[in-house]
Amino acid sequence: MKKILLILTSISIGALFIISAITKIYPMEPFEYQFVDIGVATWKTAPFIARFFIGIEFFLGMLFVLNISIKRFTSKFAIALLAFFIAYLSYKIYTTGNVGNCGCFGEAIKMSPLEGILKNVALIVLCLFLYFLYDEELWSNSWKKIVVPILLIGSMCLGFFVYPIDAKFSSTMDTKTVNYKV
Repeated sequence: MKKILLILTSISIGALFIISAITKIYPMEPFEYQFVDIGVATWKTAPFIARFFIGIEFFLGMLFVLNISIKRFTSKFAIALLAFFIAYLSYKIYTTGNVGNCGCFGEAIKMSPLEGILKNVALIVLCLFLYFLYDEELWSNSWKKIVVPILLIGSMCLGFFVYPIDAKFSSTMDTKTVNYKV
């Protein structure tokens, strides 16, 4: 019974990460513009950063769904990524207040930054649950050496294939000004 509960929890967390990645793809522009708005990207680099985060979320979701290295890597990486998102959302609340969409599920499911933080805290609790109770690997090391690189490469390419960057549009953007309002 414990093993089934752990596998179902892992699949649920993974499905949430995958849904989060997929819902950010259409439309991707609001997600891209968040990076420009906070000043970490220019109009040219924002599409690449957005697709990078979508790829990371999809990759992490697939690792959870397939129950690959849950204790050794996946839970730890998920907790670190979620902590990063919490820090970003806390900064957003500090600078602009608890208004607007946090972008956790793109434009499909609008959540305030505080709701995004609460969701991420709940996911961290579930990841800790998996980390402390998971004791058995379902995949052999030889299979992981094949599957994980394929998943990583496929996930990182996902955003570029599904929603290619429009070079003509982004080349007309002002690349010198980084942090002006959308």
